Amino acid sequence: RIGCVVSALSIAGLVFAAPSKVVTETNSVLTLLFCIMAVSLFGTGTAAADWSKLEKFSSWKNIPRAIPTFLQLLVFSEILPAVCQLLNYRIGPIRWAIVIGSILPLILEVGWTALGIGLLPVMTSSGIGRLDPVKILLGIDGPVRFPLLALSVTAIATTIIGSYLALQSAADDVLATPPLDSSGGRRRGRRTMLLSAAGIVLPALGIASISPDLFLKAIDFAGSYPVLLLWGLAPPAISFRLRQKLTTTKIKDHPKWLLPRWWLLFIGGVSSFLFGMSAISDLMFLVKKVII
Repeated sequence: RIGCVVSALSIAGLVFAAPSKVVTETNSVLTLLFCIMAVSLFGTGTAAADWSKLEKFSSWKNIPRAIPTFLQLLVFSEILPAVCQLLNYRIGPIRWAIVIGSILPLILEVGWTALGIGLLPVMTSSGIGRLDPVKILLGIDGPVRFPLLALSVTAIATTIIGSYLALQSAADDVLATPPLDSSGGRRRGRRTMLLSAAGIVLPALGIASISPDLFLKAIDFAGSYPVLLLWGLAPPAISFRLRQKLTTTKIKDHPKWLLPRWWLLFIGGVSSFLFGMSAISDLMFLVKKVII
């Protein structure tokens, strides 16, 4: 918990006090180190892993329970305004940033799930669902310990920086902060900066420090409902509404950035299915609790 407080406050000092250029360059260096450590981890871990454990300890029945957390880990749409700003609102580079920024974490997450199971020591199938591979592997001397530690540190740092930047962008919009200055940052007064920083950092830090289990449950809840609503259901609905508006105004050529209808229906359908699956599961759990 002390490490949680120190890391959150130190990164907050960087994000909210340093110029935007310094924050961006620091995040770029950390991202590069993250990629290097990921390659090192998979390079050393692949030979040491027991891949037969994947068949023994994996089960398709665990997928529904893992989806909310998995979605929360992969969704970075809240930082898109900051990405658009950094790329000067150029559609081409923004699209490439989104595509590459989505594929790489997906590959890394799936790969780490397999590698983590293969590297864990002998365990029982009944207990694997409650194990934390990172915590266990960091406590064991081996070739993957250092790259895993470095990977964890850089992953946490880049995630916190990205989240703070996204929340700061939202706070600037709410507080009507003046436009960008010459250094690429907002013209914030000291009091405004302190208030927005406190509102962004302290609530989550308090929950994570007081009750880590509650924080993990909050991540699952966010992946089950807010993430699906904001990034799975709302965008297709907004796009269909925009199409209807453009049709009403008799504009023949739709903008190139509008996705095809079939793709919007696919995104909305999958999101609706996942949302309903989580809702049904939670309602059944609640009903059982009330009956008991």
